[in-house]
Amino acid sequence: MKLFNIVRVVFCSLFMLFAAQTTSAQTLPKVSQNNLDIYYTENITRSEAKKLLDYLVSEDFTDGSQEVGVRLDKTGKTYEFKVIVKKGLDTDPDFIKLAKTLSTEISNDVFGKAPVDIHLMDDHFKLLRVVVAF
Repeated sequence: MKLFNIVRVVFCSLFMLFAAQTTSAQTLPKVSQNNLDIYYTENITRSEAKKLLDYLVSEDFTDGSQEVGVRLDKTGKTYEFKVIVKKGLDTDPDFIKLAKTLSTEISNDVFGKAPVDIHLMDDHFKLLRVVVAF
């Protein structure tokens, strides 16, 4: 399912490049394509980050017209997909539903049904909300 074709304008236009907001992101390794940067921690392999990148690109997560960055981490068996969102989206029921769908799609299509939590962050990379699909 091309979920991102449906929600790309709503979802991706609301992300800001988190690398510009946090100096720690600039020291993390990253994989990039089509103006999409996936920064990943020591808990993630380059292969896992690349697999997510390939998936997001194939699903038209971004149209490449603006720079988009996300952070990928893992705690135990749960992947953490961290994104910066505009103020108020962390409480918007429609947006939360989209985030749950995104979580499920990434879990099923990228990480072999391993849990994926979506971490909604403010523009200072402070956690606003964790969205769990399961």
